Amino acid sequence: MRELLLQIPQNVERVYWARAYVAWLDGLYEEAANWYIKYFDHYYPQNDPPSPSEFVYQFGIMYDYRCSLQWSELETIFTQRWPEIFGTYIIQGWNYLFKGDSESAQIAFSKVTNDSEEAWIAHFGLGVTYANEKNGKAAVKCFEKALLSSEWAQKFFSLRYQYAWSLIDVKDYQKAEDQFRIILSIYGDQPDILDL
Repeated sequence: MRELLLQIPQNVERVYWARAYVAWLDGLYEEAANWYIKYFDHYYPQNDPPSPSEFVYQFGIMYDYRCSLQWSELETIFTQRWPEIFGTYIIQGWNYLFKGDSESAQIAFSKVTNDSEEAWIAHFGLGVTYANEKNGKAAVKCFEKALLSSEWAQKFFSLRYQYAWSLIDVKDYQKAEDQFRIILSIYGDQPDILDL
């Protein structure tokens, strides 16, 4: 499959995207992030910025790269080109989170909680900031808003996983157990889903 993915693209930005995805499949997250930045850097200068829905689709891949250095570079690209779009605030929020700056992350995410049908991703980010601050009640509220606002969000593993642990923090064990059961029903017992 990896060989096939690398043969399909016919233009340079798709080559970057395919190489990012292949590296991600191989567990080479830093390499994947570097290719992904090349994709964004090459593709978007001559095109409109990504719409919120396009950005959210890409976010699922970017989030898995778990590499704060590359998020900083991506934030620079977005901030220079489109300082006030949905995707820029989301990237800034996660970048602040990776740096341990929850307050700045909350400010960035809060700017787009009502911005579009994809605002669930901002609620997810806010929930993570509150969870990091050990504010379980606020985290649970944000995760519930995220889950209620989007069908796609309901299948996003990290959101349900963070939500379940926040429910444990507030001692709502039955709801937490329900969330873990939902996770298992969606993902089965794949070993990589626990590799956060």
